[in-house]
Amino acid sequence: ILTFGRQQPSERKVVALGAVIEETVSLMRATLPAGVQIISTIAPDAPNVLADSGQVHQVLVNLCTNAWHAIEEQPGRIEIALSSVTFDIATAADVSAIRPGRYACITVSDTGKGIEPTILKRIFEPFFTTKAPGKGTGLGLPVVHGIMQSHGGAINVVSELGKGTTFSLYFPAVAGAVVTDTPTEQPPRGGQGQCILYLDDEEQLVSLTTRMLTRLGYRIIGYTDPIEAVEAFRRTPERFDLVVTDYSMPELSGLQVAADMLKIRPEAPVILCSGYLTEELRQKAREVGICHVIYKPNTVEELSESIQELITESRLTPGPVTPA
Repeated sequence: ILTFGRQQPSERKVVALGAVIEETVSLMRATLPAGVQIISTIAPDAPNVLADSGQVHQVLVNLCTNAWHAIEEQPGRIEIALSSVTFDIATAADVSAIRPGRYACITVSDTGKGIEPTILKRIFEPFFTTKAPGKGTGLGLPVVHGIMQSHGGAINVVSELGKGTTFSLYFPAVAGAVVTDTPTEQPPRGGQGQCILYLDDEEQLVSLTTRMLTRLGYRIIGYTDPIEAVEAFRRTPERFDLVVTDYSMPELSGLQVAADMLKIRPEAPVILCSGYLTEELRQKAREVGICHVIYKPNTVEELSESIQELITESRLTPGPVTPA
């Protein structure tokens, strides 16, 4: 939704995929449970590619998060490897929609439960999901597939029940030096213990965001059920310094959640996140009393920046710590 709904121009340049992989591993290592190990192997002869590094990062985080989900509560391992591979006419036939030539190949493997053959055939279909209602939209892998197609590459998947799954991503090799940018971004500003109610119906997103925002100095209480979130707010409204809610959710929308919370505590600062913003949605948010309406952030840094803007505007200081 974020990739295609925003219709943002792709910023492609010559990149070394090894750097993107290491960045992804660093992020995931900080968020994965202690029992899940993540390792990377980078071949020195892997070619450079013409790619949008942000979209490649999005693909890898998506696949790693799915791998984590497949491992479930058991100890396990996720491996990301980068290598060089060359296809001739005969071997290219083994990978769907790929042409002969040299490619940089990224494999993402896990030791999870594997995928049933009947399901494996449908994993790239939009809105197809095996997750329980409210636990996923079925858009993750179709977005991955779309990003690979837009890069002129291909994706292949092999899975065995009880042994795990391997996704192979093929990016066409290009000649030329890596384009490096002068770093201009500042480290994300951290919190000072502000307590944030974070609501999204994607369980993995709540878990990931909670871990990362906690590392930045916030106290996060995450929910995937909007009704449960409203009830928690009703019990102790002063406990929360700020509310961040997704817009599109089953049972209650983010607008309804915010409206219910603001009836309880009218001055509560609320951030509404949506993958598709319209003037109508902004107007309805203003009528409800929502402070900020933002695009659903691609990164925790983007979300932290929006939180900091609202903290500055509202001059929020950490409220009293209330036992859970």
